[in-house]
Amino acid sequence: MTDKVTETKVPESSPEESSFFHPLTSLRRDIDQLFGDYGRGWGTFFHRPLNVGKFSLNPSTDITETDESFEISIELPGLEEKDVVLSLKDNVLTLKGEKKEEREEKKTDYHLTERSYGSFQRSFTLPSNVDPDAIHADFHKGVMTIVLPKTEVQEPEKRTIDIKSR
Repeated sequence: MTDKVTETKVPESSPEESSFFHPLTSLRRDIDQLFGDYGRGWGTFFHRPLNVGKFSLNPSTDITETDESFEISIELPGLEEKDVVLSLKDNVLTLKGEKKEEREEKKTDYHLTERSYGSFQRSFTLPSNVDPDAIHADFHKGVMTIVLPKTEVQEPEKRTIDIKSR
């Protein structure tokens, strides 16, 4: 039987979610939406348009197994190595990243500035036959490849424990 790499979902909390029950959160969101809708005309004033200012990232992930290792390939288009952090704690491999995009356009009759951002986090629980000290990652053309070399599973040492009677 072969151990498998399993993905562990780690909930992300945004400021809106963490202050969900705060009484002013809803009011602030509605006021922000009102001012956002002001320039779009009355047709969209009473209908909520899609929020395009903030985008979320859900990177596609492929996990493959060879005789020597597990390989995790994650598509991260538009990101660079400096935009992501890969960490290992308590046998859980975690990849975090953030994408920020800014566009500015100046013409004689208008000035347009757009900003969008998004973040993601993916976590993977490692099987017992992965050598944590030999894990390495490569980032090339928007694809991160994480190699998890296998090691021999060492059975825990078995010993007999003396039982004393009282």
